[in-house]
Amino acid sequence: MDENISVTTKSAQFDGQHWISLLPESLHNLPINMLAIPGSHDSCSYSVTKDGDVAPDASQVTKVLINMFGSAAKDIIVKWSITQSYNVPDQLKAGIRYFDLRVAEREVMGNSNFYFVHSLYGCTVIPVLRQIHEFLDSHPKEIVLLDFNHLYNMNDSAHQKFIEILKDVFGSKVCPYLDTESVTLNMMWENNLQVVIFYDNDVVKQHMDLWPGEAIPSPWADTPVASKLMQFLESHYESQRPVDKFYVTQAILTPNGTVITNLNSDLKNALAKKIAPIFIDWVQRKTSGKDGINICILDFVQMQEYIPTIVGLNKK
Repeated sequence: MDENISVTTKSAQFDGQHWISLLPESLHNLPINMLAIPGSHDSCSYSVTKDGDVAPDASQVTKVLINMFGSAAKDIIVKWSITQSYNVPDQLKAGIRYFDLRVAEREVMGNSNFYFVHSLYGCTVIPVLRQIHEFLDSHPKEIVLLDFNHLYNMNDSAHQKFIEILKDVFGSKVCPYLDTESVTLNMMWENNLQVVIFYDNDVVKQHMDLWPGEAIPSPWADTPVASKLMQFLESHYESQRPVDKFYVTQAILTPNGTVITNLNSDLKNALAKKIAPIFIDWVQRKTSGKDGINICILDFVQMQEYIPTIVGLNKK
């Protein structure tokens, strides 16, 4: 992607790199869990390749394919495991500010390291964290939410080691665990804070600068059927989200048995392209704020003007 990426909408030029800093002043003292924030689903799955080994998060469908086709199954698995084609720097430039991150520790030739996973092992974690830090350094009024919600093959020692890596990379940019009402753009800007880290493991209780998984509910429809997903999203929207937490709206169709019946297709063409226009039509009729949209996640975030549509909810 071009260094000066922007997204052309029907009405204006959207500046994905600076959209938070460009929000109207009336929103600067609003808790950031009241803002509409575009996110990506399985944010680092773009790094998965057929050369990667099967990861500990592999689904039953993946295991069935491996049993049926052996290593040749990876050609199929990778097509259904990649949910993003933009890498993290390009997602940041496009305007993504919430990242859905799944990590496993793995030992290779006697050396342990942390990897992003989605059915197969992807890239190592630390270089991506540094890319995020580099973006934040050059965009001091932008804020990111990093959600480590699936953590595999990690004992307490590994968790402590990984958390130290997070603190070492982001340092004083990390926003401590506070009541959400006090976490506003102005508060973060005044204190040079740019990163909110959610960590879904009990070890988080020992680290008050990390937010527990319970602070960010993320209901999952777990269906490959678009109509069922939209019924699920509407039901949760109508029931209103908790005002003292962040909240993720998952616009995600899950393959389940779809893979077995579509071996020649892939996740993007069989599911993601189907749900994107339906979701955009639905969400653009919603609002942000107390009873509205907070964080959304989508596969292949460049589709259907998803990012400017979500950001635009803040101006309704």
